Parts: sequence; structure tokens; C-alpha cells
Amino acid sequence: MPVMKIDVEDYLSALSAQFSGEIRDSSKRSELRSLLASSISKLFDAISDQFTKEVTRFKGELDKIKDSFSEELLKDINADFEAILKECENKEVSIARLKEYVAVLGKL
Repeated sequence: MPVMKIDVEDYLSALSAQFSGEIRDSSKRSELRSLLASSISKLFDAISDQFTKEVTRFKGELDKIKDSFSEELLKDINADFEAILKECENKEVSIARLKEYVAVLGKL
């Protein structure tokens, strides 16, 4: 299963580095809003990038599992098929011998 870990420490540090305590000045509030919007946008981009990478990785893992599973199933099916073919060949040989035996008995 995909696991995504995003370190938000850098985003929090960027916010707290410029602001401390109460913000009463309207220009500081606007600056805080702008910085907050920018940080959220960057965080969203990081989440989106990480999500894309993890989904791609997870799809690759699923493809490997699918291929491995298919090979394992085919291996068993092929082995069974080969055994059935061998049995059929043995039966044909046996039938041919029985026909010869019937022909010999018919001559007696």
C-alpha cells in the first residue's frame, strides 16, 4: 500500500520565522495571509507530487505481482497440460497394441 510522508516542518518554520505573538497590524495580517496561502499552495504541490510518485510506484508493484502470479499460474497449467499430453500418447500406444492383439486373436 502506498505510504506518503510529508515533512511540514519547513512550512511551519517559514510561518513562525516571520511572525510571533499577536498580529494586530492589518498589513501584517495581509502578509500572514499571503504567506499562509503560499505555504498551503507549496504543501499541496508537495502532496500532489508525492501522491503521483507513490501511485506510480504502487502501480509498478501491482504489475510485478500480476506478472509473477500469471507466470505461476501458467507454469502449473503448462505442467498439467504436458502430463495430459503424455497420458494421451501413452493411451494411443496402448490402443495400438490392443488393436494388434485383437488382430492376432482374430487370426487364431
